[in-house]
Amino acid sequence: MADKPLRFALVGAGMVSDAHARSIQELPEAELIRVFSRTEARAKDFAAKYGAEHTTDLDQVWASPDVDAVIITTAPYNHHPHAIAAMKAGKHALVEKPMAVATAECDEMMAVAAETKRTLGVVFQSRFKRDVLKLKEMVDTGRLGDLLHVSGYVKWYRPQSYYEANDWRGKVETEGGGVIFSQAGHTLDLMRWIGGPVDWVFTNMVTAPVHKGIAIENLGTVTLRFKNGATGVLEAATALYPGLPEQIAVHGSRGTIMLQAGDVVKWEIKDPTPGDAAPPAESEEGSGTGASDPMAFPITWHKMQIADFVDAVRTGRPTRMDGTQGRLLNELCEAVYESARTLSVVRL
Repeated sequence: MADKPLRFALVGAGMVSDAHARSIQELPEAELIRVFSRTEARAKDFAAKYGAEHTTDLDQVWASPDVDAVIITTAPYNHHPHAIAAMKAGKHALVEKPMAVATAECDEMMAVAAETKRTLGVVFQSRFKRDVLKLKEMVDTGRLGDLLHVSGYVKWYRPQSYYEANDWRGKVETEGGGVIFSQAGHTLDLMRWIGGPVDWVFTNMVTAPVHKGIAIENLGTVTLRFKNGATGVLEAATALYPGLPEQIAVHGSRGTIMLQAGDVVKWEIKDPTPGDAAPPAESEEGSGTGASDPMAFPITWHKMQIADFVDAVRTGRPTRMDGTQGRLLNELCEAVYESARTLSVVRL
């Protein structure tokens, strides 16, 4: 199998699906052979664009002996049943963020992966960004000193049409949550990954009068206390026109590192040694932000994650973003939303 491409079916043909299809197209170790969408015309057009077959029948995907793995890009509430069906049919499953709409569903997905001995991965492509990895290394090795504060800013804007484009958007039961869980999920995941386990959270969130007909927050802040004693804050919105590039800033006793759209914008270390130097400014990755356009990002990191997934399937190791890692966002966000409901501090 190692000398043949891993054959993928793409389950879902929505906005982010194009990034996955383009990534597979550029990876010699992967091949896209089938595309599923509920809509015949969308499935046919998308598949034709990438030289794949199309179907509107999910059972056909599960039953196909030529499909080795699936990438699931359907609505969040479908991630859990689709991943389980795929793995029980013998397919490896790479699931878009969020892993599921509930932590209990994440647990079931991991149990099925163990039972079927299939590889389960969750798409958090931001963890593959070069400058993000360097920032985490600086924290993990103590080069930033004692961790003091981690802040995330996802002050984005989405027009009303964004929420009206899909029947599942704007509803807790189908999307899993609002801006904190959905749009700011990548930044919150990075804050938790870099800052370490969270002790408690306190949430302040509203549905600002920018969007109509949604039952989720489009503006909110989360205050965090990490178990290592550091403080944290996340500001998240899809209601702040015109939308600003997302940022994450990490402050330690030796200095500050700030990333904007995944790239270094500040790297200040007190009394620096050669090992404290920032990565070269000229990045080959390119940059991008979903500040006002959800698809304004390069495919570099999706491609890296799919390549990691293929290698994990072939070697039998866990993916860098496996179910255990994917579950962390759900667990944290359940505490975040419980805090908002009860207007109280919630411990994890």
